[in-house]
Amino acid sequence: MQEPNMMELDKELYRQVYELHRHWFEAEQRERVRTAPQRSTEKAWQQFIDLWESGRKMGLQPGQWQQEQKIASLITYYERIQKLETWRKARDRTVTPSSP
Repeated sequence: MQEPNMMELDKELYRQVYELHRHWFEAEQRERVRTAPQRSTEKAWQQFIDLWESGRKMGLQPGQWQQEQKIASLITYYERIQKLETWRKARDRTVTPSSP
C-alpha cells in the first residue's frame, strides 16, 4: 500500500479556509477592542470557553494514515512499557533488601 504524500493539499480549499479565518479573526479583533471596557472577568472567561468549544467542534479528524501511525506508535509504546515492567519485576526479585 502506498503512503499518501503528506505535502499534497487542496490549494483552493486551503485558500478559502484561510480567507474565512482571516475575516473571522479581524471581526473578532474589532469586537474585542469595541467591548473591552465593558467586559467583566466572568464574561471574558465565558468568551474563552465559547472559543475553545467552537475550535473543538471545527477540529479536523486525522486521516487514515495518521490514525494508523498513531495506533502503531501506541502499540510500540505499550510493548516497551511491558518490557520495562518485566525487567523491573525481575530486577526486584534479584535484589535482596539490605539490613539496617
